[in-house]
Amino acid sequence: MKTKLLIVLLIFVSKSLYAGNVSDYFPLKVGNSWVYTWYDVFHDPQRMRVSITKDTIINSKRYYNCYIPTMWQYPPWVRIDSLNGKIYALYNGGCQPNEILLDSLFSKKNDRIFQCGMDYRTCTDTGYAVIFGSTYDKKEFGPTIVLSAATRKYANGIGIYYIEEGDPYPTFYILSGCVIDGSVHGDTLLTAVKQKGITVPEGFSLSQNYPNPFNPSTIIRYSIPSNVNGQTSDVKLVVFDALGKEVNTLVNEKQNAGSYEIEFDGAEIPSGVYFYKLETDEFAETKRMILLK
Repeated sequence: MKTKLLIVLLIFVSKSLYAGNVSDYFPLKVGNSWVYTWYDVFHDPQRMRVSITKDTIINSKRYYNCYIPTMWQYPPWVRIDSLNGKIYALYNGGCQPNEILLDSLFSKKNDRIFQCGMDYRTCTDTGYAVIFGSTYDKKEFGPTIVLSAATRKYANGIGIYYIEEGDPYPTFYILSGCVIDGSVHGDTLLTAVKQKGITVPEGFSLSQNYPNPFNPSTIIRYSIPSNVNGQTSDVKLVVFDALGKEVNTLVNEKQNAGSYEIEFDGAEIPSGVYFYKLETDEFAETKRMILLK
């Protein structure tokens, strides 16, 4: 009995050492979000945001509301089993009651996991990936038999950074930026910041969004004057909910003097009162807006 227990403990410890914190490969946490650039042979590149807006307990298991690209046909509830490293999506049907298995993050290269019928997932590669100029541990998964099943690549500390699905005309989803535990990586903007006109403003300003109330998008305009040295300014424009929790970082970059506008899309957040704050080294102002669906 003691020998069997020791073997089980050794297996568990070896998996833990190998995988580290397995949930870091897909950091499911309310507030985290990912922006993907997607395209195929029929569409020009477009951007989409995947946000974790809430969590809930279903069948004594904690799920997170998170639409994974290419998984639109399932309810947007996913979870990670910390004991076996497997990612599940809530699914009423198929050969697995209430869930469908997506990938297994404890996998080593060439490991296979059984999904349903003759459908297998294979860990096709491990190693390292360079994302946003930094190096991360990675795990890549692909289909064994079903050609249309998705290829997904995960980076430790980032999440899914690449998806490819479809045959013979695949759709590609490439990570442009993300917000993990409040830290911004890469470019998280859905809509490019547009500079309006060539006149240099005399001072900082933050205009009331228009329209307001809005559903689901609104335009925010602001102005940045020329500073003393004529250099660019560090500009940050952030949206908060009524409790002061950060919802989205619209701008976080250096900008030249000028007047700007940006579209805020609230399609993935609930109705309510929100605040947006413009902040530089020399200026800060906050205004209120109402999302009414």
